[in-house]
Amino acid sequence: MRLILLAFILILTFHSGLVFSDNNRDFILVYDGNSLKFSDDNDTINIGVKNQGEDISQRILIQNHSPVSLHITNVRGGCGLSVPSWPRNIIKPGEEGFIIVRYDSSRLGNFTRNITIHANTSDSRTVIKLLGEIIP
Repeated sequence: MRLILLAFILILTFHSGLVFSDNNRDFILVYDGNSLKFSDDNDTINIGVKNQGEDISQRILIQNHSPVSLHITNVRGGCGLSVPSWPRNIIKPGEEGFIIVRYDSSRLGNFTRNITIHANTSDSRTVIKLLGEIIP
């Protein structure tokens, strides 16, 4: 009986609510005083294969490893990609912030969308890609 209850709880946990991609992994952007770069030298977030209608969100951790404050002025997502949360306050040296993006999973197929971060970086904007596949 306990195994059935445990299995039921696990099924509910994995099939309900907000699903963060890549096993809840935070992708980490590091500010070095000049630019924002992923800590693993990648410029793409791959959310993998998700089911149509699934609530898909991805959290991006921003770490300031520079002696200069980071000021993010705007974050925009491409078609079907919204950015409900991003740091509105200055991220001081040694501090962190989060960007959360959500993808509309009603459209089937492969997708690639851009996330544009406007900040006081040397290029003033950083573009990263979010890609994945939505299946029925």
